[in-house]
Amino acid sequence: MRIILTCGLLTLLAGCQLLPLEGREPAEISYACADSDKLNLSDEPCNLLGWFNYRQKIDNLSWPERKKRIATLSDSKVNTLKKIILSQNTTTPYQSRLRAQNQLNELKPALPKMMSALMSVWVLQPSQKLLEFESALVTLGKINARQSQTIDEQKLQIEQLEQQHQQQQDQIEQLMNIETSLSEKEQQDEG
Repeated sequence: MRIILTCGLLTLLAGCQLLPLEGREPAEISYACADSDKLNLSDEPCNLLGWFNYRQKIDNLSWPERKKRIATLSDSKVNTLKKIILSQNTTTPYQSRLRAQNQLNELKPALPKMMSALMSVWVLQPSQKLLEFESALVTLGKINARQSQTIDEQKLQIEQLEQQHQQQQDQIEQLMNIETSLSEKEQQDEG
């Protein structure tokens, strides 16, 4: 009996969801950000939106253009954060990305909670993985170079051993020729 009653109530509740919402519209969250281009180090939604917009504007710039922009910025906290974001691209050299990551690690304690979390997701985590990959590639490159050098050295040793072997074969052949000629001369002297 309870099962039937429960199924009936669930059917009734499901039917209520099918009724149109007359005059009601779902609540929409929006922010009226008049000046989202003015960046600061706060957790205000408009400020975070401003940082998103900044990142989007610079995303397709080449490294030389980013480098020029970095050179024009002062050392204030906001400009340091701009420099860090400008350094986040796959075309940025390893040393510049590493410097930016270290700068962010120094700046992070001064950032508000949401801004710090945003920078961790935007900068630290991807940058750390990319730096690890590049470091691994450099290490593998060094290992490959050493192995290539070892292979070249071994090839040279093999060539030297082959030359020694050939010289020894020639000496053995000469000795056999001498022995054969002595043996023939001895037979002629006896005969």
